[in-house]
Amino acid sequence: MIHLRLAAFGLAGLLAITVSADDSATPQYLEDQHYTVLENVPPAQAPEGKTELIEFFWYGCPHCHKMEPLLKQWLEERTDTVHLRLLPTVFSARWAIGARVYYALESMGRLDLHPVVFYLVHEQGRPLKTGEGIGRMLEPFEIDPAAFSEVFRSQAVTDRLEEARELPEAYGIDGVPALVVDGRYRITTKNATSYQMILDIADFLIREKP
Repeated sequence: MIHLRLAAFGLAGLLAITVSADDSATPQYLEDQHYTVLENVPPAQAPEGKTELIEFFWYGCPHCHKMEPLLKQWLEERTDTVHLRLLPTVFSARWAIGARVYYALESMGRLDLHPVVFYLVHEQGRPLKTGEGIGRMLEPFEIDPAAFSEVFRSQAVTDRLEEARELPEAYGIDGVPALVVDGRYRITTKNATSYQMILDIADFLIREKP
């Protein structure tokens, strides 16, 4: 998890195993150890018949970068039951640049470049600094740099930054990556020993809704 520091996966993420009558091992995830039950938080926003999954992220977060392809594959197998809501998280002015990138791409209908931004930042060492510079960085992917810069600096994108500041606080998010399932359960790296385990806990909560 990243806030202002790097942190390893938490020891609280160790599995509790229950053995059924046929002696098969089944993972059992526990409240306060593997997830936190939330109260007085904004309601979930998902189409009928689907469960909302919010991912709080920052483009500068190496853990978010490593988790992104796992989350994408996981979601592809659950498109009929899970509605993913990506939420760029703002803890500082530096983080706000990443949020602007996400909201600009969303406004331009180019969220297909979401994983590309992670790749450029973490695999090619390309910094996110200005709308003009980021627009040029994305030009090879059929982004008009001037159009991107204009949207990046727009009032509409600026207004969305409030969401990126307020919702993490509302859900008790103090670092990324973090997931909120159905507006009721929070999962962070403190609750797991791997990225895959975070998704396994999400599966459990979607299925069982304890």
